Amino acid sequence: MIPFEFEQGERTQLSAKRFALQVQSIAGSYLVDVTCESIEEFIASNRLGLVYFGSKESVNEGGNMHHIHKVVQFDRHANRYEPMEYYINTEPDCKIKRGFTADEPAVALYVHS
Repeated sequence: MIPFEFEQGERTQLSAKRFALQVQSIAGSYLVDVTCESIEEFIASNRLGLVYFGSKESVNEGGNMHHIHKVVQFDRHANRYEPMEYYINTEPDCKIKRGFTADEPAVALYVHS
């Protein structure tokens, strides 16, 4: 069990945020590393999934794409009937191969055909 404790003088919102970060560090990221070759296999297998092309730092707390991490965390618990798989690819060459600009973050949603 993870204790939810207030530090001296800490407000509830700060305590909750600190607790959430502690849970996230234990549970790990919901964005699983994927190689460019694995993306091809993923598409061929006709699975439902989302691939974020960018840096891991950008999806962490304070990163410019942190909202993706929040959406993924919510969806993993809210959508149990047809769960989506979430991946992250940090290879710039793979991003270009998939048709995206190398220096910009990108998201691809692969759906059933």
